[in-house]
Amino acid sequence: MTASPFVDGALAAADLLTGGAQTLAGSNSARAACLLARQALEQVVNDLLAARGFGCPDASMRSRLIALGQAWAEQPAVGYRAATAWWRLSASCHHHAYELDPTPAEAASAIADVRWLAEKTAS
Repeated sequence: MTASPFVDGALAAADLLTGGAQTLAGSNSARAACLLARQALEQVVNDLLAARGFGCPDASMRSRLIALGQAWAEQPAVGYRAATAWWRLSASCHHHAYELDPTPAEAASAIADVRWLAEKTAS
């Protein structure tokens, strides 16, 4: 059990895409999984900030990640893993002809970081 039904559903769908149980015709399934995980991460960051009394859903993600690091200063891994996951997922979501597509293993690793953060909101 993680933070919300949306987060649970997005991460479950991302797992299906990275595990090969679900595929997308004409698309990179790992990239689609990264997009789902990034959307889940945005919700998790909002939930983590709200849990500490910080309400800034209209702020940029960069600002929210900085605020998250301050709000969870006693657990620096929370801010670090959120920022790292955000940058990894963002890079994986954007297609550039000169870059390789993300692998299912890379996507699964980033999804694991999002799941770890989501568990912080559930506790």
